[in-house]
Amino acid sequence: NYISQIAKFYGGVLVAYGNDDIVSYSTIPSTLHIDLKKNLDSIYKENGRNVYTDNQNLEALTNKEGYDLSIYKTQNLPFVFVDFGKEVSGKAVATNVLIPYSESNETNLSYDSKNAVYLMQKNEKNKVDMLDGNNASFKNVFVLFSDMITYEMSSGTQTVVETATRGTGYYITNGTLCEIRWSVDANGTLTFKDLSGEQLIVNRGNSYVGYYKSSDSNSVIFE
Repeated sequence: NYISQIAKFYGGVLVAYGNDDIVSYSTIPSTLHIDLKKNLDSIYKENGRNVYTDNQNLEALTNKEGYDLSIYKTQNLPFVFVDFGKEVSGKAVATNVLIPYSESNETNLSYDSKNAVYLMQKNEKNKVDMLDGNNASFKNVFVLFSDMITYEMSSGTQTVVETATRGTGYYITNGTLCEIRWSVDANGTLTFKDLSGEQLIVNRGNSYVGYYKSSDSNSVIFE
């Protein structure tokens, strides 16, 4: 359920392709879950296995199904964007970020100074956007440390992420990082703050957000 909770923090809706082996999406309200497997005309396939969609297909799908996504839009993002024409940077160097989610899933984000974005690799292979053939890239990277519990199940493991509390983390941009604090209030609003207690100001552009186990935070490597 934490997946849909994270989506709501950003005014988003969960888009999935059926159910995976671990997570049961049946517990998520249908109005927060768009199942592409039931709408095959809204997807692209790569190598007959990887499934993609895009904004045009999603818009057509939501119109066809009658979803009113306007009710999920939020004016209260966790951060505020910097003024147009300006950029912010952190205080420490972070041109490479390694997030070892598991032995079979290591995410690496390396800084491309020419384009001022972080390029994603999964298990030492570039994560390629099938729609344009480019390496997936992000202007901003957030690593949020949270309490987690992992359960062993007959179908594999299931990790429960505490997203509705508070914790520490890092904001990474422009080859730098700064330490941040995150918290969720009684109204379910997520907020990022800097160490002075002010709401975090971030650069304009897309963002990668990753939650990681707080008790193992030292495993995330910044270089």
